[in-house]
Amino acid sequence: IYQVTADNACSPFVTFDGAVTGAPMALAFAADGKSMLVTLKKGGILEPPTAGSGIIVRVSPDGKVDQTPVVQGLSQPMGIMIAPATFGTYGGQIFVADVANIQAPVPMTQTLQADGKVYRVGNDGKPQMVASGFVNPVGMLVVDGSLWVTDINGDFIAGKRELPDGFIVKLTPTHE
Repeated sequence: IYQVTADNACSPFVTFDGAVTGAPMALAFAADGKSMLVTLKKGGILEPPTAGSGIIVRVSPDGKVDQTPVVQGLSQPMGIMIAPATFGTYGGQIFVADVANIQAPVPMTQTLQADGKVYRVGNDGKPQMVASGFVNPVGMLVVDGSLWVTDINGDFIAGKRELPDGFIVKLTPTHE
């Protein structure tokens, strides 16, 4: 992960060893505004994940990675966001888009698996499923009280599908 300063200087901020700690996929700033949360999956992005290979780690303002994951037990977390305070009882909680298998390359004639999920992480640090049936969910945003999830489906060059076939899903929560 690189840091760009106000004077446009770009330098490495934190480096992850993909084989050991994982390949970074996404980041968000923690609700406390003092640290960064990074989604990681051990191995390369196109390698099928192994059970529990996906984690979320905390990175301090000086670039040190906390060795104790914030969240464990994911497959391949691709997107992360912190719910805004206006998101009812879920305000401040982590939401993460998890791809079970990015399925690349996949021939055009092969149906993609709908094994992607969206989780929220409660105060206990455990992922709790919000929705399933996604193919390759990668991004999330809360707008007007609903969680919008983007899914690239099979539209990625590494998969050699290259079709404009992604989709967006609107999830409206029922608060606890």
